[in-house]
Amino acid sequence: MAFHYSGHTLYAPDDCRIDVIPERGYEVRLRTLYGLKLFITLSLQPLHLMGEKCERLCRPGDTLVQGAPIMRIQPQWLKQKGIELNGALALMNGHQVKGLTLSTNKQWVANEDEIMGIYL
Repeated sequence: MAFHYSGHTLYAPDDCRIDVIPERGYEVRLRTLYGLKLFITLSLQPLHLMGEKCERLCRPGDTLVQGAPIMRIQPQWLKQKGIELNGALALMNGHQVKGLTLSTNKQWVANEDEIMGIYL
């Protein structure tokens, strides 16, 4: 799922464990307590930036509760570098999912609005 964002903090979408959070990127791979593996990136073109201006607030192996901050970025700095504020969320083991429902909202507020429902 692709998305456009305007905020500066990525929050844990559910109770989860951080699997990978690279020092040179704007992405995270995590595993929910239900076993779902998620990949979230806040830049679709981050390679040349080497993770600059990205503050990682956790490390691999950390366990987070839903809504805990994972990383902070500086959207204005990214815009100045010509980077669009587009990200993506991928479900890495979708074969475990019985169904998805997507919100019909055009905008969401982090930690307040549900983007999708996942049925296991």
